[in-house]
Amino acid sequence: MAHGPPADTAAVDADDSRHGAGRGSGRGSARGSGRGYHVAGRGPSGREDGGRGSGRGRGYGGGAEGRSSGPGAGGLDGAALNRKLIEASNSGGLEAVLEVVGSGDPERLNIVHCCTALNRICRLATSPAQRAELQDNPDFRRLLGRLTKVLKGCEAKSASVAAHACASLGISDEGALAAVGAAVHANCESFDRQGVATVLWALAKLPRAARGDVPIEALTRAALDIADDFTPQELANVVWALPQVGAKDQQLVQKLALVARHRVQQFTPQGLGMVALGFSSLGVFSEPLFNAISKAAQDQAGTCNMQDAAQILTAFAKFKIKDDDLLSALCSGVSGADWSRQSGECVTSFLWALGTLRRAQLAKPLLPPLLERIAQLAPTLRLRHVVLAMTGLAKVSAMAEELRISKPMHQASTVISERVSELVDRLDPQDLGLIAWAIALLGPPGKGPIIRAVSERASEVSDELSWWSVAHLEYAVRSQAGELGVPPELLLQPFLGCACTSEARLRKESLMFHAEPEAALVAAAPWESRSGDTGETGVPKRALVVGSARAVLKSLQDSGFQVEMWLRFCEGQRLGRAWPEEGVREDCKVCCLRHPGSSDALEFALHGAAAVLPKGARLWVFGHVQEGILGTRAALSPLFKLKRKPFGTGDARIWEAVRTKARAKQPFEAWLQDTSLDLGSGARPWLSVPGLFAGGGLDIMTQLLLSRLRLKLEGAPKILDFGCGNGVLAAGLLASREGAGSAGQLDFTLLDSDAAALDVARRNVPGARCVVGDGLEPLLAEGVASDSQRFDVIVSNPPVHRGRPDDWRALRGLLEGAGRLLRPRGQLWLVAQEHVPVGRLLACVSADGSWGVGGEAGLYHVTLEFSDGRFSVWLAELAAHWRPTEISTACATAAAAKGRGKKRRSSSASVRRSAAGVKPLKKKRKVPPGQD
Repeated sequence: MAHGPPADTAAVDADDSRHGAGRGSGRGSARGSGRGYHVAGRGPSGREDGGRGSGRGRGYGGGAEGRSSGPGAGGLDGAALNRKLIEASNSGGLEAVLEVVGSGDPERLNIVHCCTALNRICRLATSPAQRAELQDNPDFRRLLGRLTKVLKGCEAKSASVAAHACASLGISDEGALAAVGAAVHANCESFDRQGVATVLWALAKLPRAARGDVPIEALTRAALDIADDFTPQELANVVWALPQVGAKDQQLVQKLALVARHRVQQFTPQGLGMVALGFSSLGVFSEPLFNAISKAAQDQAGTCNMQDAAQILTAFAKFKIKDDDLLSALCSGVSGADWSRQSGECVTSFLWALGTLRRAQLAKPLLPPLLERIAQLAPTLRLRHVVLAMTGLAKVSAMAEELRISKPMHQASTVISERVSELVDRLDPQDLGLIAWAIALLGPPGKGPIIRAVSERASEVSDELSWWSVAHLEYAVRSQAGELGVPPELLLQPFLGCACTSEARLRKESLMFHAEPEAALVAAAPWESRSGDTGETGVPKRALVVGSARAVLKSLQDSGFQVEMWLRFCEGQRLGRAWPEEGVREDCKVCCLRHPGSSDALEFALHGAAAVLPKGARLWVFGHVQEGILGTRAALSPLFKLKRKPFGTGDARIWEAVRTKARAKQPFEAWLQDTSLDLGSGARPWLSVPGLFAGGGLDIMTQLLLSRLRLKLEGAPKILDFGCGNGVLAAGLLASREGAGSAGQLDFTLLDSDAAALDVARRNVPGARCVVGDGLEPLLAEGVASDSQRFDVIVSNPPVHRGRPDDWRALRGLLEGAGRLLRPRGQLWLVAQEHVPVGRLLACVSADGSWGVGGEAGLYHVTLEFSDGRFSVWLAELAAHWRPTEISTACATAAAAKGRGKKRRSSSASVRRSAAGVKPLKKKRKVPPGQD
């Protein structure tokens, strides 16, 4: 997006405040004090419709830095030359300023003259064309050459003004950029409030190389100290700049979010867009802040232009915030926009946001001119805007007929796809999958050759592909197999290694994510400083740990506590419980609770802990900021009283509270939610419990899987529902059989690691066998002696997250173990979002049941049964000649070889060996599948 100007780096006199061109990001911004270089309050850098400033600004008025020791060339002293630059800009425009710069000896220009000239040029060169011409202007080049020299040893104010000018004008001169970077570095500890805001904004706009080794941490520390003093305009620029410069100061981000929320009504629409976009780029979601931004944007929708609306909607789309009132207000506000003046960045971002939010119908009147403008700009769109346009078109395409935009949609898709074919070799590896996915969905002329070209390009950079890209490429290749001219597997084979390595990387990242809050709590060890928590002599101290927290458990044990654990979810050999054992433990004075990742699950966990803890017991709730730990305060009352503000390190936060006398909601049955659910044959009574996916109802993915299974299932199969939740999938299949007059023909086993969910499933699907466990381990441990004990079908809407992070351990365990539980020709049915590379992960399971790359044949014959571009239904059939006993023998042999201490570490062998350590069927494993 194009972004607003930085805060003024110097005082703005009365004329300047009245006549500065464009708009600032804040309303009624306070002016700086003193006199210095004028910086106009212009419109966004790069905005094509920015006006020209006509105010009269003051140049340098005093201070050692700007004094001239005598007459300069041409008979002018320093102050006179400065006045001449200002007069030239006010009367003669850009050419007049450059003429003054170019007349006479460049050595007469000191730092003040250079900064004044650059500021005036910034105000006058308002269009991209003018700025591009400047780069080759000899007088402007002379000015940059002089700037490079006089920046050495300059003061902070000069450094900030020069940085702003270089960023605003898009200067590419390496010498000037290096000098600016050095000047900023030298003054990092000296910038005032305006300087900090300006320099951060400028560094975000400048090329990465120009930042050099500028200590961003010093600037963010300074910003934290003065966050409350920023004007709205400065605040907007700082928030927008932080993600661009790679700043990761969580304390500063939280402070800025709080300040922005309380001052949100002071922002202009442009400022609102910059703040929203900044926080979304940081990946930090504050519900109160975004609610406040929504309200303020709706109030000012009439003054929004397309760029403001696009910025705000893009930010909300990144967080998938579907605010229909906001979207309707913004679309109404820009209904009279002059589409011929809208930039490629603006229109493509706007379309992408509409598509991502799945709310294109609310912008129906805008879509025809929007699509027409995109088609007009297609030949000149930048690469990033081509990607935005393609993905936006693909996301809106599902509603094209309903919205009656099929013709402009087809025209835009055709010209953008032609542009893609020209840019294939320049596409970023992470964009290749998105482009292939979009082409497959849109179906423009020549789609087959384009997808093939994109796939071949992806094979050249397969080591750089993300798993999202791999999944999107597989969808495109499989869905358009008849258009490619080559077998799909030939194009897909190079991506197999990426799927394997991505699974390992995600597992590592997930473990690190979950370990950080644990490490912070263990390091703080707050229980050790509380003498009142110790038991009497000879009486063990007792503590309760809620949730997965092995490091915390060990630390408490090392501190002398006898620890009781309540796990709702199974963890390895530790089985979950729907609710802790009844009864208050009067001697249990310490509790550590891992934030479960959602507000309703947190409430459930807090009440479960409160049912055990006596009054006065200490509670520490710990978690990651991305899990919502910052919103814990509201959930604590009235069961617990907050003792202090949250503390922690990095992204980990810990809340400390004490148990009150308020009664907990118990027992488990008190949490059962009586609802109704329509599974295709009318509403029926249904039970749920807090913390379930989709609230325990029928989500769209399960609905898609049900629709395919109803068409394909025959006879009376024995079915395993893996990750059953509260039984929606099983109940749906049973309901369809009942409607067909064939009740009782399905034999269901329900498996889940969530003990609370399984307890509810037992009530929703009476007669089904229910098994609680971490993955397939409980069933594998039982052993399977004959085909009659195996399953005909395994169905699953598998978990692909562990809390917040992506984590495929459960999915991998299912794919590896299913072959040992299915009969020959048995079927594994899966549904997942389109960006999960299920097909490639299935291909990672070799014929011997091991995991990795290099096998000649896979265990499954894989088919993409259905996909609408958002969700995919996969069918993996076990080949008739694969015998589970052969798989077991191969796995046992590999496990024995591993146990004898073979230490070879080749990349492919290590991946395969780690998964092949599966014991024979009747032997109980100590480590759950996917965790060895």
